[in-house]
Amino acid sequence: MLKAVPVCCLLLLIAGCAHSPPAQDLSVIPLASNFGGASFGDDRGEILSDRWWQHFDDPALDQLIGMALDGNFSIAATYARLAESAAVVRERSGERQPSLDLEASVSASKSDGADWQDTWRTGLVAGYELDLWGRLESLESAAQFEFQATEADLQAARISLTADTASTYYELIAQQAIVDLLTKQQDLNRRVAELLRLRVVNGLAPLDDLLRQRRLIEAGEVDIIDARQALFERREQLAVLLGKNQPQLSLPERSVAPSLPETPATGLPAEWLKQRPDLKAAWLRVNAADQQVAAAIARQYPRISLSADLSTTAAAPSDLFQRWLTSLAANLALPLFDGGQLRAQADQQVASRNIAFNQFAQAVLEATADVETALAAERFNQSRLNRLETQVTLARQAAERLRQRYLNGDSAYLDVLSAQIALQDSERALLAANWQQVQDRIGLVRALAGGWESDAAVTPSETIL
Repeated sequence: MLKAVPVCCLLLLIAGCAHSPPAQDLSVIPLASNFGGASFGDDRGEILSDRWWQHFDDPALDQLIGMALDGNFSIAATYARLAESAAVVRERSGERQPSLDLEASVSASKSDGADWQDTWRTGLVAGYELDLWGRLESLESAAQFEFQATEADLQAARISLTADTASTYYELIAQQAIVDLLTKQQDLNRRVAELLRLRVVNGLAPLDDLLRQRRLIEAGEVDIIDARQALFERREQLAVLLGKNQPQLSLPERSVAPSLPETPATGLPAEWLKQRPDLKAAWLRVNAADQQVAAAIARQYPRISLSADLSTTAAAPSDLFQRWLTSLAANLALPLFDGGQLRAQADQQVASRNIAFNQFAQAVLEATADVETALAAERFNQSRLNRLETQVTLARQAAERLRQRYLNGDSAYLDVLSAQIALQDSERALLAANWQQVQDRIGLVRALAGGWESDAAVTPSETIL
């Protein structure tokens, strides 16, 4: 017994040296105390609900997003990755438990001049590794962190899918509105062309004026073709998001933008940082990498495992279980020389942890910029809308006055044509700006929608598929 004392002292000394690396300092990540727009609880905006798309109060959008969450294959793949991660957690947890195997064998032996002699054997073999340095515990913790990160990935994928669905749906409606506007402008262009034709026939206008107007009509037809192609493409994109073919897609007939409520409250950056699932996933992977470092360090220290064997042997199966043999053993494995492989593996895990942390820091900065950019876009776009509304009013007045002057013979047709084109361009720009407001709001709520949780928590022990 005394001979074991030096070995125990050595193991305790090594255990005192085994430790996890220090955690990364979050203070190195520059994070403002407030966002540039509305703050948490600000009276100017509501706090987003868990299902952020309800912010638009659009039943058709609610229905489409429900279809996307049920039918999208990328989300189904993310569920499968979550199931895979849960299985890894269970595997790592099992490694910390004792193992018990049932073994059975039969062999035949023969001596010189003797008959063949059968030997039957069966028994139980148990094994257990003493996790003195926390290697197995660290591996299990790393798997747990990765599972939680994958669960956050699922939440992030849902938010991304719902945002893409809302964005594509409103792009489709906006494209239909563009088709309607271009068609309306074409009707006006044709009426002007008919008026010019009558003037040319009556000798009141040169043929050049009619040719220019017809050229404008042909250009408008090209614009309508392009707009209808874009409309088709948006329908295809939306169908893919819903996990359907376009012929299966049934949409309400509308071309009006939804009315937007006040800009939602953004919350404080420090709180928002904890809620946004993609950032949560990145931070959990930093923690998983820390545990991998601890496991790699512990791998350099001795391993102690215990084993037990309870077996019975006989010359015939009927004679089994009459004689039993029991053995107990303790095994010590101490790495002495491996060419620096274990140390290199530990260094590799440290580097991987540093990569994960810096990726997290970069993700925080980019996500913060997303929120700030979306808030600024709303402010600038409102100013742009005001200016464009004024432009359309002035362009409409100018086009009408020049048309009257042209009919009275006081203005050249080129002035009328130029005013007509300017009016149509301004109308299209105003329509685009109105719909851009919707896209900017989707960008903002996508950046803020970090609090959306799944309907039920998932644990590694559950069957996820």
